[in-house]
Amino acid sequence: MSDDGLPDFFLLGAAKCATTSLYCYLKQHPELHLPDHKEPHFFNDPEEEFRERLDEYRSLYLPSGSKPTCDGTPSYFRNADIVIPRMKHLYENKSPKFILIFRDPVERAFSHYLHKRRAGVVPDTFEKALKEEKQQPEKSHTVWKSYFQDGLYADRLAQWQRQFPEEHFHVLLLEDLKQDAEQALRQVFQFLDVSSKVEIDTSKQYNQNRGIRNKWVRNLMRAPSETLHSLVTTVIPTRLRKRLRQAVHEWNQRSFEEKPEMPSHVAASLRREYETSVKRLETMIDRDLSDWLPKE
Repeated sequence: MSDDGLPDFFLLGAAKCATTSLYCYLKQHPELHLPDHKEPHFFNDPEEEFRERLDEYRSLYLPSGSKPTCDGTPSYFRNADIVIPRMKHLYENKSPKFILIFRDPVERAFSHYLHKRRAGVVPDTFEKALKEEKQQPEKSHTVWKSYFQDGLYADRLAQWQRQFPEEHFHVLLLEDLKQDAEQALRQVFQFLDVSSKVEIDTSKQYNQNRGIRNKWVRNLMRAPSETLHSLVTTVIPTRLRKRLRQAVHEWNQRSFEEKPEMPSHVAASLRREYETSVKRLETMIDRDLSDWLPKE
């Protein structure tokens, strides 16, 4: 752990890019300390909570001793305008490391949509969801309604690399984990300066194809009555409220087996829209991303 009690590295990405699986794999390494609470969202907090929660945030990493620690909140990546200045302020002249995981942006967008559709909170077709997103001002996009925008990795990566040393970034692709997880993890461990000769169980994939058990519970969590909200915020501390909310959220999800196919004309259109961004990312990370480009 760093001397200031802050995480040594961050796991960044976009929704549906397997950050949960990667976090769980890294958590198995005996030389790393990854708290059970993967996503504290500390740097995303409203200003008042951000100022008040610093000691609470540091307490997540205190049990680590000298082990490198990780904050696994992937949405920091998309909230760079808020998160980067806060990190620069707290880390002062030092810099944490950043592990980023990307996947084919077209597949990511569709997976993102399916995740929300199972919850029953988005239009019944992917095309309608994309159209609605484009009709909204960009700054109004939430993390769960940015199907297209969250796949524009190059612009966001450039924003981060302008503020932190380029050698403090390690980028891997979802394909890396699927094709050779052991090799991908060895490279991550080398980047973190810990032993790469550790066996990690990668047989389980996390956070997959899940829907809602009870919509009433889901709606209550999203929009509680004023009386309930007042009671909860008065009686239950902020840290416990967030953990309780996460526990209820996990309980209220169920697995799905069937996965619909994305319409081919929608996929083709998205590949054309992503082409410039993908080619730029190819250059930035020196990887062949031709499978993400428009098909001939």
